[in-house]
Amino acid sequence: MTIKETEILRMSIDELAKIIKQNKITCYKLCKIFINQINKYENKINGMAYDCFEDALNIATYYDLKYNKLKLKKSNLSSLPKYFGVPVTIKESFELPGKPFTWGYSNRKNILGKKLNPLCSRLIKNGMIIIASTNIPEGCSWIESSNKIYGTTSNPYDLNRTAGGSSGGSGALVAICGSPISLCSDALGSIRIPALYNGIFGHKTTGGCIKGWYDDNKSTDILDDYAQGGILCKYSKELWPITDLLMENNIYTKLVRKYDYSNLKLDQITFIYI
Repeated sequence: MTIKETEILRMSIDELAKIIKQNKITCYKLCKIFINQINKYENKINGMAYDCFEDALNIATYYDLKYNKLKLKKSNLSSLPKYFGVPVTIKESFELPGKPFTWGYSNRKNILGKKLNPLCSRLIKNGMIIIASTNIPEGCSWIESSNKIYGTTSNPYDLNRTAGGSSGGSGALVAICGSPISLCSDALGSIRIPALYNGIFGHKTTGGCIKGWYDDNKSTDILDDYAQGGILCKYSKELWPITDLLMENNIYTKLVRKYDYSNLKLDQITFIYI
């Protein structure tokens, strides 16, 4: 049975990965659906910094060939990465080789990335395909996403209002279902504000869990301590799996994974109201 595009756009990343591995849709078709959704609304919300559409479709084509080859050999499809073929967007402040890496500063307009950001690398290793980069304020330092290079991102629910910042472009694209999830960063609300403004979910981890990877900044050691990577997504159930995927192998990670909460009872929890 053919799955409707409207249903696909509303699926979680686990559901999207599942229908690919069940051969209900190709990676190419899936990427194309989300790309078309972005193109449908982009001229109104201006959520993108730049697109990776051509690269994404080329990668999706390669993934489909890989899938078909495994299927032909009757190989175990469980060998495929967890999120094989799932589209994702990333904030412009995450570096990709040969792609704009401006941080929204006009004096960096012609700066291109030289290396692959480690957080992007983790998503790619888990099978995700980057389809676009999202708009930000200058230096990722404001509660609106506006700069002289890419312009201003509008809220999808009211174009006269802001989508928030600094991950406003990501928030807007996830809200219109142009991206299942978006890789972002947060120091002082850069994930949390767009999550609130766009009616979606986001989470900032404790400092040190997921380095913000401010690659091109001299204060990177200080920033990495409180500016954390994370995601914006449509469903709260997606927050932990991707947080776990992105986490550093440090004390926070070890503490989180140390305990078994399966037998925890409600009366054992102490609630603290701040």
